[in-house]
Amino acid sequence: MQIEQDCYNILGIAASADTQEINHAYRKLAFQYHPDRNQNDPESSRKMQEINEAYSTLADAKNASLITYHSDITLLHRSSTPAVG
Repeated sequence: MQIEQDCYNILGIAASADTQEINHAYRKLAFQYHPDRNQNDPESSRKMQEINEAYSTLADAKNASLITYHSDITLLHRSSTPAVG
């Protein structure tokens, strides 16, 4: 959980951020720190890598939680549906 919290901090968003907020924060920071826009700043390349890693981690975590949620709902629905036959 600490890694995820660090990712939220890197992107400058709350831990309760949804997928849309994560995407928006990523795009804003990627635009700001992209190495093509900051060619004379070696720090921007490092920062961009950090932003990419944070975004990737959070996107995977959000997708995993959505998949788990939908799998749980499907299993719950199947177990509460009477068998036919």
